[in-house]
Amino acid sequence: AKISVEFDDDQGFKDPLMIFADSLEKNEDVPQVNDANVYLVTDSNLSNIPASKRIVYFKPGVYNINKWEIPPTVDQVYIAGGAYVKGYLYSTSKRSGLKINGRGILTADGYGYHYPENRMIVGDKNYFAFYMMVFIKGGQNHILDGITITEATSFNIFLDAAQSLINDVKIISFRYNNDGMSINSHNNTITNCFI
Repeated sequence: AKISVEFDDDQGFKDPLMIFADSLEKNEDVPQVNDANVYLVTDSNLSNIPASKRIVYFKPGVYNINKWEIPPTVDQVYIAGGAYVKGYLYSTSKRSGLKINGRGILTADGYGYHYPENRMIVGDKNYFAFYMMVFIKGGQNHILDGITITEATSFNIFLDAAQSLINDVKIISFRYNNDGMSINSHNNTITNCFI
């Protein structure tokens, strides 16, 4: 169940109570921390992940990752319940089969609106180049499952990939321009989400 409770004395409904009763995770979706292919994140430094580590595991704790370009050697990013990951997840390598899952939180808490608000010029057009919470470009068969995204500084999810699944993702953002999901391809499925 996904429930939002708004209170009469909350002018503008800015402080609702959110209640999410997630289903239990399947054993095959939860990496074993001691497996040889698992990189257990112990601080916020993600720059030296060995190529042999196919899974990145955020255990419960607080992490400040800023904008992290997920290496093409990583197949799964697992955000465990109790993990509070501050920053942005990017995959632009056009790979297929990336899984981002867990019961933890991905947040832009502490980042300014439209962070970092750089401009980029493409051809004769001038664009803002602010970060999106989850950005996946290219490939197919990606999975986003179970995570909660809060306090986005712009778009929450940008998916430009085919035949992918977004399931049981919760989005809680109250800033202007907090588009829920921008899906720019075909044969994608979005189920059981709270936006």
